[in-house]
Amino acid sequence: MFSGILLFLSGCVIAGLFTSSGLFKNYKAGVGGHVEAQLNGMFLLLIGVSWDHLYLNDRCKLIIYVCLQLTGWIHPMTYYWVAYTGRHYHILRQATIDAKTPPSNSEEFLFNFVLIGIVSGSMMVALILLLWGLRFGNSKRENELEMKNQ
Repeated sequence: MFSGILLFLSGCVIAGLFTSSGLFKNYKAGVGGHVEAQLNGMFLLLIGVSWDHLYLNDRCKLIIYVCLQLTGWIHPMTYYWVAYTGRHYHILRQATIDAKTPPSNSEEFLFNFVLIGIVSGSMMVALILLLWGLRFGNSKRENELEMKNQ
């Protein structure tokens, strides 16, 4: 949960200070990073609250934790990178529509790999495991309470 709060606060601080100060060349991408940091921070907080209700082993929980940390932190940072460089990336057309300078082919490939490969892939793995871990609802807690009462 600490990571979620830290990500939420970083979205407030980075977007508030850097976007308004003119350090970011692309205002839309800076605001996009702010929104992503806020939403990802709240999502990490929500998962932290429901962590004890997951019906998964420790290895699956570690995979979920790593995937959510990757997704939660890398996605807003890609927006901040776009806002700082002010380049036009094809995958983020709306956020970079005003930018005139295109990135190099290798930079565009790396950026696409990070967004599509790492961020989307880790989020999909984490969500599938979370859905699997929440499949029994509250039955694990009810069984533990019944065993304590007997």
